[in-house]
Amino acid sequence: MSARLLLEEWRLSRSARLRRSGIHPGLLASALVAACVAIGFAMRAFARSGTGQQFAQACAQHALLAGLAAFVYALLFTIRHSAHLKSSYAQSWLRSTPVPPSSYRVAIAARLAVSAAATLIPAVASMAVLLASSGHAADAPSVLGWLAGSFCVGTVAGACWRVPEHEREQAESRYVLSLRPRAAGPSLEGLARWPIAKALAWHRPEHARVLFIVAALSVPAGTSALLGMAILMIWSLGSYLAAVARAVPAVAREAASWLRPTMVPFGAFAWAILRRALVHQLIGTTVLCAIVVAAGLRMSDAVYIGALWLTLSAMIGTIGLRQSFLALPSISRTLVSIGLALAAESRARGAGCVIASIVTLAHCGVWRRVRA
Repeated sequence: MSARLLLEEWRLSRSARLRRSGIHPGLLASALVAACVAIGFAMRAFARSGTGQQFAQACAQHALLAGLAAFVYALLFTIRHSAHLKSSYAQSWLRSTPVPPSSYRVAIAARLAVSAAATLIPAVASMAVLLASSGHAADAPSVLGWLAGSFCVGTVAGACWRVPEHEREQAESRYVLSLRPRAAGPSLEGLARWPIAKALAWHRPEHARVLFIVAALSVPAGTSALLGMAILMIWSLGSYLAAVARAVPAVAREAASWLRPTMVPFGAFAWAILRRALVHQLIGTTVLCAIVVAAGLRMSDAVYIGALWLTLSAMIGTIGLRQSFLALPSISRTLVSIGLALAAESRARGAGCVIASIVTLAHCGVWRRVRA
C-alpha cells in the first residue's frame, strides 16, 4: 500500500508539472503521435538508403554484438537512473512519513521498469522497421530476440547493482582545475565557467578509462599510428563536446533553483551560462572537422556535419535554459525537438539545421516574452 502511495505521488507530481506548463494533454498526445509517425517515416527512409542497408546487414550478421551493446546500455542506464531515484527519494518530503524502506525499493523498481519499457519498445520497433525495410526480415526474430533479452538482463543486473557510498560522496569539484583567485565582486562569470567545470568533472578517471578502452577497441587492425591517433582524438573530443552540450541544461536547472527569485532577467541568465559553452563548442567542432578532413573526409561534408552539430547543441542548450528558468521539465521537449530535426534532415539535407535554428530562436524569447 505504501509503495502504491509513492507511485501515486510521482504520478500526481508529473500531472502537476504538465498543468503548470500550460500544454493541453490532448495537444501533447497529438504531438507525441506525430513525432512517432515522423520517426517511423525517417527510419523507413534510412532503411532504404545505402547506409541503412549496410547497418541492417551488420546487425543481422552480428546479432550477438548487438545484444552485447544492448546489455551494456541497459546496465549503465539502469545504474544511473537507480542512483538518481534513490537520491530523489532520500531528499523527498515523504521521508518524514512512516513509509517502510521496502516500499521505496518497490517504487524504485516499478519506476525503473517503466523507464526501461519506454526505452526498449521504441528501440525494438525501430530495429524491426529497419530490418523489414532493408530486406532482412528473416533475420529479424534472431536480432530482436538478442536485443530484447540482453536489454532485460542488463536492466535486472543494473537494478541489483549496488553503488558504493564513497563514490556518491566524492565532490565533483575535486576533478576540476583550480582557478587563480581574483578580487570578489558581483558578476555572473561563475555561471559561464560552470558548464565547462561540470563537463570536466564528468570526465573523472573511472569514466575516462572506460572511454579510452572503447576508443582503443574501435581502431581497426592494421591501421597506421597516425590514423589511430586521429581516431582516439575524435573519440576524446567528441565525448567532451557531448558532455558540454549535456552540461548546459544540467547547470541551468541547478542555477535557476536559486536565481529564479532574484531580479536577473532571462537574457542575462541564459547568456551567462551559454557563452563560454558556445565558444568551446565552436573551437572543438572546428578542430574535429580539421581532424576528419585530414583523415580523408571531404571539406563540404565536414563543414555540413559541424554546422548540424552546432545548431543541435545550441537548440539543446536554449531549451534547457528556458525550461529551467520557468521551472518546467525539458527532457521530453529536447528529445522531441532532436527527433524532428533528425527526421527533417533525413528527408532533405540542411532541413535539420533549419528546424533546430527555428526551435532555438523560439526558446531564446525572440517571438514571445519570458513568463516570470
